[in-house]
Amino acid sequence: MAPVTRAMEMRSVVVTLGPPLEKPWWWDEIKADEELCDLEYQRVVFRKKTAQQISTRELVPFLLHMLPVYLRMRRRFDYVFTFECDLTTFALAFWQKLLFQRRPRHVVLQFIMREKTTALSSRLKYAAMQWCFSSLHRVICSARREAEYYQAVFQWPCGRAAFVPFHTSRTLLEPGEVFDEGFVLAAGRSFRDYPTLLAALGTDGPRAIVVAPRRAVSAPPEVKTLEVLEEISLPELDRLIRRARIVVVPLFDTNVSSGQLVLLHAMALGKPVIATRTSGTEDYIESFVNGVLVPPSDPDALRKAIDRLMLDVRLRKELGDRAREAVRRRHLPHHYTQAVRDVLKNGNGVAVTRQAAY
Repeated sequence: MAPVTRAMEMRSVVVTLGPPLEKPWWWDEIKADEELCDLEYQRVVFRKKTAQQISTRELVPFLLHMLPVYLRMRRRFDYVFTFECDLTTFALAFWQKLLFQRRPRHVVLQFIMREKTTALSSRLKYAAMQWCFSSLHRVICSARREAEYYQAVFQWPCGRAAFVPFHTSRTLLEPGEVFDEGFVLAAGRSFRDYPTLLAALGTDGPRAIVVAPRRAVSAPPEVKTLEVLEEISLPELDRLIRRARIVVVPLFDTNVSSGQLVLLHAMALGKPVIATRTSGTEDYIESFVNGVLVPPSDPDALRKAIDRLMLDVRLRKELGDRAREAVRRRHLPHHYTQAVRDVLKNGNGVAVTRQAAY
């Protein structure tokens, strides 16, 4: 979950949903910024459930629960920040649209939805979201192509969607033990192209560890060098990244972005990354400068990149060092908050124009 910023010297609130808990990891990192003194954090609690635990039959009670929350925010704040397209985003947008309100200005960070398809359910979903999300002030996306896609498919006015690069924790840049145990690591579940990775590894490839649901990684029985781990914590993933020789982020080619969390964790830890050239990676990696990009659905190109990095110690170090420096210069929480601040105050950042509708 990403941090947010105060805009135009006005009072703002960050809203998340779930059981009561401590503030997110990024809160302390961004609150060190004295310009964020008017930024507050609010956790919405509904039956002590996470968003994933709220059932369809609970949506109406949840909307009613959010109405007084929204009315209190409307009196107190100039900006409200929510994340992705979660239930808080939907509920606040719904009440603003229904009540013909534009206060507080609603900004969604890391905006993401599945791409529109020809299926009736997808068309109906997008029609409903187009109505609801017309009340949004701005959406911030984690990839340039993704922002262009939403701008077009929702037919938003110019500047409604903007690209701000994703971030990771500065603690990953602190000195720590990093090992090379000679294996390839891949992790994540959203839009992951594990079939291409498995084809690239083949039966004679290097040892590999994949952190993903087992149903997404169906290797033939003769592949003895592959280990699949399902549910592990983020600290455990970081420890695996520190031990890996190479981190691979295999992705399907979509307009919707994914993969940045694993990508930036690996870059911050100084590991060489091979990633599919697609929406979630092309804004973050310059190929053979701070990582390697390979074409989508191309196991031969992926295998060649893996083989090259497995053997070339010097190239691995150069890519890892430059990746780490890229994170230090562009992908920390204060970079994110500053970029969002610029978008909201001055219209700076990478705003996109509307293209032909998809």
